[in-house]
Amino acid sequence: MGANTWVQPGISYNAIPVVLYGPNLIANSPNGSWAKTNFEDGTIAGWQPAQNCSLANSTAQAYDGTHSLAVTATAAADMYPTAWASGTSGPLVMPGAPYTMQAYVRAATVGRNTTCQLQFLNFSGTNVFTTPANYIPDVTTGWTLIYTNGIAPATAFYVQPLVYFQAPALSEVHYIDAVSVNQGMFYPV
Repeated sequence: MGANTWVQPGISYNAIPVVLYGPNLIANSPNGSWAKTNFEDGTIAGWQPAQNCSLANSTAQAYDGTHSLAVTATAAADMYPTAWASGTSGPLVMPGAPYTMQAYVRAATVGRNTTCQLQFLNFSGTNVFTTPANYIPDVTTGWTLIYTNGIAPATAFYVQPLVYFQAPALSEVHYIDAVSVNQGMFYPV
């Protein structure tokens, strides 16, 4: 397979690097719901603590502008926030179409393995496919780009994005900024 071939179980898609693609589905959801992409208004609107974390808008660090989403561990265990409390309030997807998620992450005091994933959900909100976890450590000295690509399965109706931090200590803080979910595939150049 070529360098730009992406394989999902049962589906092979030959993609070219994405430079321009559809609008950010987080900010412009065709389902009418939206979530913050850069947190500049001082809120966390649309983001929810899905596992072992609390969320706050922060000015301590920012990749884009002066605000970001601070994710604080509420247990010494894996943690992740997600956009939308319910997957069925997230963006609609087209089965068979490619999607990408990108986000920038930064550690406050200790770097951890982190990844972003797309959960494709059916009409009733049941997960039918989650993109693989590709862990990259975040650092305290700058922002790390994380991304994932996936093809919406035949039964997919919605997509729900998440950003995952592996094994932080209790009260450890990590930041997220400049989040996007778009139709198309992304490969760094």
